Order: sequence, then C-alpha cells, then structure tokens
Amino acid sequence: MSQQEAEQMVSQIEQQYQEAYVKFKELQAQAEQKAREVAGQAAKRVSQASWALLITMLITGAVAGFAGMFGYRRQPKQSDAV
Repeated sequence: MSQQEAEQMVSQIEQQYQEAYVKFKELQAQAEQKAREVAGQAAKRVSQASWALLITMLITGAVAGFAGMFGYRRQPKQSDAV
C-alpha cells in the first residue's frame, strides 16, 4: 500500500468516525428527549393515582367513623354489676 493510499484510507476512516459520532449525538438527544417525555407522563400518572388514593382513604375513613358511631349506639347497655 502506498503512502497516498494509506492517507486516503485514514481520511475515509476519520470521515466515517465523524459521521458516526454526529449520528450518535443525534440519537442520544432523541433518546434523552423521549426519556423526559416518558418520565413526565409517569409522574403525571403517579400524581393522579396518589390523589385518587387520598380521596378513597378519606371516604373510607368517614364511612368507618360513621359505622363505628352507629355500631356503638346499637350496643345493648351493660350493667356495671358483674
């Protein structure tokens, strides 16, 4: 292989490397953007689920409180003498 052929091959390899590096950076930016979008959607869903759980817990607590008061009132009176 002559000096000129070797330099031409090195030049081609450098050009291919630069093209691959540019493509890599583009794909990296796209992947990062997609990851941010997915993370944002996941955070939104978790937030919605948390609010639904809080509302459910509050309703359940209120129902349990009313059921407890109703049950306490329905108990027969017990005499103190045993």
